[in-house]
Amino acid sequence: MSSWPSTANSPAGAFSKAPPGGPDRPSPAKRSALAVLTETHDLPAERVGPDTPASTILRAQADHLDATGHSTQALECYQTLLDQRTRGGTDAEDDLRDAVVVSRMYSSLARITAGTGDAAGAAALTARRLELWRHWESTLPGNAFVLRQLRP
Repeated sequence: MSSWPSTANSPAGAFSKAPPGGPDRPSPAKRSALAVLTETHDLPAERVGPDTPASTILRAQADHLDATGHSTQALECYQTLLDQRTRGGTDAEDDLRDAVVVSRMYSSLARITAGTGDAAGAAALTARRLELWRHWESTLPGNAFVLRQLRP
């Protein structure tokens, strides 16, 4: 059986705080996925790319934490992922694929933040997401995909 990644500066560090056997403990499949990412040195990482297996698995884990009532841990995980995405400059303003991933993180953070009762924090995250899509609307005027992202 593999061990959990536990580096404090990695998104996986947010998961290492889970109590053993608690409801937020990932399934054997998720533990296996985290173990593979550790063995391949994809975790811990200073920066997690937008469409990497590490990003996908860690976002799924954050969603699981939120769905099982562990909003604080979910927020911490998403914030760590977002911080890693933006560390050293994000490509979200230059790469549409990266913009989609960052936008989804903003949406998830806003949803979870709103669920904790922090309406102002949720509004600020939503504003950041919309600002990103306004940038893309000016870069790709009239683009149907970008315009859909600007809808409430």
